[in-house]
Amino acid sequence: MDLVASGATVMVLMAHCARNGDPKLVRRCTLPLTGVGCVDVVVTDLCVLRRRDDRFHLERTAPGFTPVEIADLSEMALVL
Repeated sequence: MDLVASGATVMVLMAHCARNGDPKLVRRCTLPLTGVGCVDVVVTDLCVLRRRDDRFHLERTAPGFTPVEIADLSEMALVL
């Protein structure tokens, strides 16, 4: 919570999909939130996303993946 409140850049490092293949980047979180709209950068094993204008923009994709494939593996909307 201190990190979220500090105004520092918040970066999340995670796997793009769960073991069963379900997307981890979802439209709405079902768990309790400690901060809303506080993540600036998301780095997964498949891509790098940066939040601008309250939307996540795809900055980089892993070799062998296209932006459309990344979007298909994500539940939340991405700007390609």
